[in-house]
Amino acid sequence: MCSEDQCPTLERNNVSVFAPFKGDLAGLAGFVATDHVRREIVVVFRGSASIPNFLADAVVLMTDCSFGGPDCRMHAGFAQSWREVKPTVRLLAQQAAAQHPGYTLAFTGHSLGGVGAQLAALDLRRDGGIFTAVPQYNYGSPRIGNDVFVRYQEAQEPPRDYRVTHYQDLAITYVPLAAGFRHPFPEYWLRDGPATRTEYTIGDIQVCTGTEQKQCNFY
Repeated sequence: MCSEDQCPTLERNNVSVFAPFKGDLAGLAGFVATDHVRREIVVVFRGSASIPNFLADAVVLMTDCSFGGPDCRMHAGFAQSWREVKPTVRLLAQQAAAQHPGYTLAFTGHSLGGVGAQLAALDLRRDGGIFTAVPQYNYGSPRIGNDVFVRYQEAQEPPRDYRVTHYQDLAITYVPLAAGFRHPFPEYWLRDGPATRTEYTIGDIQVCTGTEQKQCNFY
């Protein structure tokens, strides 16, 4: 699940994989994991790692959202990626919850996986049940949708969407502002490098609010 010695909490908690998943065409992939110490079910979306993933990333065209209102628009490649795995992700999360009553649920992912985590949370929260208040933690995610999409995401109550960026990660910028895409805020920026740095304290995090800001992870 991660490089040796990079995930001490996972190793200490003996986190196990409940089941993997993967889309047929765009190839969005990941797994459902269980942490029996934290009593938590985590749906993890993998970042881009295959030609179908990169092709989905490259479709920088907008399509209608299934949520957020009539003017909500989002990245067509990302929409397709999520549609392919949605039924499987929903079913696996429900099965894991049925086997582990009382466990909480969360979504997470990096890069394309961060997109998957956000879309899963925004879409499945509408189903209610175990998904009603599910939080999501995305890392190094590119922009997904337009202003309407972002306003819908930022209006989620209670706030439970956490966008984390690292140093000068180019992945968050390749879906362009000029094409009408926006990032949601706040942003939690692990400001200082180098790019290989993995350990941070609370004091190392810069919280950015408002719209796209040049003093944050934006260049």
